[in-house]
Amino acid sequence: MTNDNSEVLVERFWESELLDSTEEFTLSAHRNGYRLAGRTFILHDGIRVEIDYQVETRPDWSTRSASVSIPALATVFEVNVSQARRWVINGDHRADLKGCNDIDLGWTPATNTLPIRRLRLARGVPRTIRVAWLKWSELVFMPAEQTYTRRGEGMFTYSSGDFTADLDVDQHGVVVTYGQPPIWQELRAAER
Repeated sequence: MTNDNSEVLVERFWESELLDSTEEFTLSAHRNGYRLAGRTFILHDGIRVEIDYQVETRPDWSTRSASVSIPALATVFEVNVSQARRWVINGDHRADLKGCNDIDLGWTPATNTLPIRRLRLARGVPRTIRVAWLKWSELVFMPAEQTYTRRGEGMFTYSSGDFTADLDVDQHGVVVTYGQPPIWQELRAAER
């Protein structure tokens, strides 16, 4: 338990050789939903940058708010999402994102947890959703369609456009391995 009465469910450390990236990640549960928090180190235009992020969800795993800070790029995003799925980013209403349930941070497998938990997919039945995708490395939010298919216990296929990846997840829906060969893979985890 932490000071804000949240319970840590998973602590994970991912590595991506493809993106030359490492990430420390924590999933916590609290009275009002869940919190995904991470610190990522990744190359951006040849410079290694640190990204700190936090995503707050409602109890149904839909995104309530998010904050992203990239100090080396003097970039901060503050995201608020109403119950009616109205997205406001850095004070600007984004009508193009209306109806998106989930945020997708393009440099991390963490946000795949949101639709995996929220959708409660039946095996073999694909489901397409709209998300607010923060594209790496352009750092712009845009709507994107994504499809998730549950293949078995802890196994999903994710696709968006021409891209497809198999995801192996733990009992909390957090990615252990993303893609074959892995784009991201767990180096260590502590699950509770």
